[in-house]
Amino acid sequence: MSLKNLFTKKTIILFLLSVSIMMTSSTFAYWAKYVEGQKDEYTTTITVGSPLYTNHSFVLTSDISTYRYEIDLEYLLENPNINEEDIIFGIIWNDEDLKEKYMNGEVEIEYKLIFEKNGKTANKNRTKLLTSVINVTPHNSNNYNIISNSSPQTFGLNITLFDDYPAYYYTILSRYEMFIEISFEIDD
Repeated sequence: MSLKNLFTKKTIILFLLSVSIMMTSSTFAYWAKYVEGQKDEYTTTITVGSPLYTNHSFVLTSDISTYRYEIDLEYLLENPNINEEDIIFGIIWNDEDLKEKYMNGEVEIEYKLIFEKNGKTANKNRTKLLTSVINVTPHNSNNYNIISNSSPQTFGLNITLFDDYPAYYYTILSRYEMFIEISFEIDD
């Protein structure tokens, strides 16, 4: 064995030994069951009743009480068994003629499906045929009680296609653009 190899081996062993001593001198806390020392405390504040911010597709008001929303029919037709369109919208009841600033009322929401082809609305019979394939379901969480002069109340409709119709219904449907016209009234 040469002197150079012996010196290199001893140097490597001493280097590794010194690294292990340095590493273990500061890591006893990892193996200890309890470590005394500084204590950190974290406080989190949760506000009860804080507003929930929702991204509405549109907001209806006393000035704009009807809105025409285009349904992504192409997406629904890609997979009629699974795909759905969820419409989230808000309603604000601002009426200067109310007796009190904050009044309770009940919202009545109405919707109508409209089908257009080349800018022309489908006739009554075609609309009836196409509407039979569409399922519009109000969200279970819709609360139809509303307070005047407050933030938008959130409502939702879920649009799906019935999947038990013959394929030619979907073929006819694919030739149209589909809109849902949503309107509301408030009984106070």
